[in-house]
Order: sequence, then structure tokens, then C-alpha cells
Amino acid sequence: EREISLATVTAGIGGSIGIGGAAGVLLSGQGDLGDVLGEVGGTQASMDELASGNKLDAAITGDALLADKLGADDLAALNQASSRSLLALGGKQDQVLAGISGGSVVAGSVDVDAASRLSTHNLAGSVAAGALGAGGAVAYTGLNGQTSAAIEQGNIQAGSVRVQAHSGDLGAQQPVSRVDAIAGAAGLVGLGAAVAISDLAQQTDASVSGVVNALGTGGSVQVQASDDSRSEVSASGAAIGAAAVGVVVATANRDAAVTAQLGNGAQLGGFAQVGVQAIH
Repeated sequence: EREISLATVTAGIGGSIGIGGAAGVLLSGQGDLGDVLGEVGGTQASMDELASGNKLDAAITGDALLADKLGADDLAALNQASSRSLLALGGKQDQVLAGISGGSVVAGSVDVDAASRLSTHNLAGSVAAGALGAGGAVAYTGLNGQTSAAIEQGNIQAGSVRVQAHSGDLGAQQPVSRVDAIAGAAGLVGLGAAVAISDLAQQTDASVSGVVNALGTGGSVQVQASDDSRSEVSASGAAIGAAAVGVVVATANRDAAVTAQLGNGAQLGGFAQVGVQAIH
């Protein structure tokens, strides 16, 4: 069981110009972030430039509070620490595997269970106020995982055999993916944009192959794969001003594969019942 939370919040307030921007990226597993960046604000390149470009320039050193305190080396160090290419981001492999591979097992019952239960929450919020107020919030969650339970080859003798793989939420109020983006801007000219995107790709497999024979009578073989993962996505944006523009985008994508099978060459003997189920 895993629970992950990410919050990215910023505010920009100025007498003439107030600009606030927040981007939160939460990745689990190995997937392609590039396609999603194309949906946010136009092109992948513009989003990558926003994240990897310089956040500060020499003009900031003219501020009375910062005069003689930030030099060129200081600005370079701050820009380097706050810059990261979104296109270079990538998650680590996310797998939950349970299996019997080869060998010989003799038992009253054999259970092979793999379960992945995950809850993530990604929140990005931005507020900006000024004669020109521009606020933007982008929250992206990409989850790519594999849950697999299998008996592969070998020789199994048991009264009953159960192989089960399950992927799902932590609970009714804890979906696998929850993404919230909130943006607000106020000023003579107000520009506010909120973008929330959830990509959920999960592979869930249960399989039996090899030789599986019953001990006694009345036993069963049950092979089941199931996935009840949920996504919740919301985007809220507000812009207040003589000229106000607000943009809100909320997108949820799901690409799930659920497979339960008896493998090629599987040999089952002596069982009263054999069940194979894939539930999605």
C-alpha cells in the first residue's frame, strides 16, 4: 500500500505586475510525458522552456532590498537550482510481482496473490494580483504500473489452487489518482489558467501454466485478474479585471489492460472446477 501527496503553491503580488505560476509533476512507473506536455498551453517546447529557463534576471538586483546582495554568480546559482527540463523527467519501474517459477510444490492449497493499492494526490495552486495579474497552475500525474501473479512451468500438486492479481485504490475516499489545479488572477487585466491532467496506465495479469494436478477430489483452480482503479480530476480558475480571461482544462486518461489466462501448454488434471476471470 502506497500513499503519495504533492503540493505546489505560489503567489505573486505587485503594485503594477503580479505573476504567479505553479507546476506539479508526479510520476510513478515508466511512461511518456511528452504527449501530455503538448496538451498544456500549446507546445512541448514552451512548457519545457518555462521549467528549464532562467527564473531570475539582472533586473532583480535593482530592487532596493536586494541591492549589493545578489551578484551575477548568485543569480546563476539560483537559476541553476530552480531549472529542470520536464522532457527529461521519468519515473522508475513500478511493479508488484508474485509467482512460482519451475520446481515442484505439493501442498493442501496453493495461493499466489499480487496486489497493488495506491493513492496519489497532486495539487497545484497559483494566485496573482496587480495592475496586470497573471496566474497559472499546471498539475500532471502519470502512473504506469504492472501487477502480475503467475504459476510458470514446474509441477504443482494441491487440493486447490488460486492465482490472483489486483490493482486498485486505497479506499473509497482515496482514488489511485487525484489531481487538482487552482489558479486565480486579479487586476486591471486579469489572466488565469488552470490545467489538471491525469494519465493512468495499469497492466494487471494472472496466469497459470505448467503441470497442475489435484490432490484428492472436489478441488478447484481459480485464476483472476481485476482492476478497479479510479481517477478524480478538477481544475478551477478565476480572473477578475476590466479585461479578464480565464482558461480551465481538466483531462483524465486511462489505459488499462486486465488479463487472466491459462498459458499455452498448461496441463490441469483432477479438479472439480476451473475458473478464469478478468474483471475491469
